[in-house]
Amino acid sequence: LEIATPNRPATYTDTISVDFSSLPSQQSNSNISNGELKIYYVNKLPLSAQMSFRMLNEFHQPLSTSIPDTAAGYPKAILDAAQVDSTTLFSSYPARGVMQIQLTKDQINTLNQTRFMVVRASLQTTNDKPVRIQATDYIRLTMSGDFSIQSNVNNKGN
Repeated sequence: LEIATPNRPATYTDTISVDFSSLPSQQSNSNISNGELKIYYVNKLPLSAQMSFRMLNEFHQPLSTSIPDTAAGYPKAILDAAQVDSTTLFSSYPARGVMQIQLTKDQINTLNQTRFMVVRASLQTTNDKPVRIQATDYIRLTMSGDFSIQSNVNNKGN
């Protein structure tokens, strides 16, 4: 098990199955004008986590830039660390929160092709202080999307 140190976070990656095929494509009469992902989290680890996500097509090929696109100026997605007991150095209370990640136009345009998502977490101790991890510590993520969809209705007249 890789352990995070103050100068080097531990990074873990997993690929999950997702299906956004019901969302409009660029060729349809509807389009997504803007969208964001909402990541609800519960973090019982005494470590913070910088999260990133990457959409993949059915062949596991990348469709767009990483989410959030920090190179384009979007803020990092950070999960807060659980509260740590100063005596035992174990987590005492989980951190809970919601990360709202705005999608770029390129990411929105490829959503309906997404079949898999790579989830990447870089774990880091907070304030460079030592912590202890228990077998019962965890991170739980729930993801939802919030999209504005515009539809073109052809009125052929009567």
